[in-house]
Amino acid sequence: MSIKFSLPILDIEKLNHIVKYDKDWRVRERAQTILWLSSGMNISQAARQMKLSRPTVESTRQEWLRCQFDCLPDKPRTGAPRKIKKHEMGRLLISADARPMTAVDILKEHLEHKGEPVHVATVRTMLKTNGRTWKRTRHSLKAKRNAFAFGVATQEIEALLAQAATGDIVVGYLDETGLACMHPNRSAWTQIGCQHLIPAVRGTRLNVLASLMSSGELEDKMFTGSATSNILIEFLDEIAEKYDKPVTLILDNASFHKSKEVKQKEIEWAQKGLTLKFLPTYSPELNRIEKLWHTLKHSWMEAKHRTFDVLVNDVTHILENFGTKFKFNFYAK
Repeated sequence: MSIKFSLPILDIEKLNHIVKYDKDWRVRERAQTILWLSSGMNISQAARQMKLSRPTVESTRQEWLRCQFDCLPDKPRTGAPRKIKKHEMGRLLISADARPMTAVDILKEHLEHKGEPVHVATVRTMLKTNGRTWKRTRHSLKAKRNAFAFGVATQEIEALLAQAATGDIVVGYLDETGLACMHPNRSAWTQIGCQHLIPAVRGTRLNVLASLMSSGELEDKMFTGSATSNILIEFLDEIAEKYDKPVTLILDNASFHKSKEVKQKEIEWAQKGLTLKFLPTYSPELNRIEKLWHTLKHSWMEAKHRTFDVLVNDVTHILENFGTKFKFNFYAK
């Protein structure tokens, strides 16, 4: 038999609030146990009502009498000793940061260094609690590029953009891309057990040569077949005649960008105010139009199979409505 105890009305209201709203189920359970005991139930009755053992209910009652509300949350626990020691954890985290590794790879390295055998889930928990997350790797050309040249080009482009922002010059990011009738795969909301299927039928590829201009326009030229110096020269001739301000076009080092025919035209273009600025090798991040191509293919174009005629119509619709229906911020990073 337990000694009946009563609670002030304020304590009852607070306990009822805890039972209803506290996020910790253990706290809610202990608060409800105290309420049952204060209502006149003995230890056995409260244990049956709560589906707990008598010792658990008795312990809850004793703790309440000793420290009341402070007894409801769990006290800090030491827990089991860590199976992955602190120094081992530091070494594994350094390895994970240095190169792409799965949890299985990290566990293998742990065991190779004579660490205590653990489950791979323990490794995942260790990684998560130390601020690591599971995400896709990305291909990078940073290891191949000249860091100094990349830095210089970045500063030069920033200076050009500052001039363009004041309206003194026009800056353009020039590049070409290819589009296929078969749309690139993408993720889509799908009913469980089903899959969206897009017919994988090949067709003629459509190429687009374009320059994203700081004036807000997109200069473009569609063609089929290989990109050649003659196509580029025709395109640049049109741009040189169109703008009444100095124009600087930023482009990569594709072979037809730097052909003998193109170099022979540079003096003529310069006299008309058109200058070509070539990026350092392995520096695609510096060409803003790369993100435009990604947006066009993965956001603006519906995921479906197209005939070549439909492909041309869809791309033409996007290019003709660039800046109105299809918007892209030239200066955004």
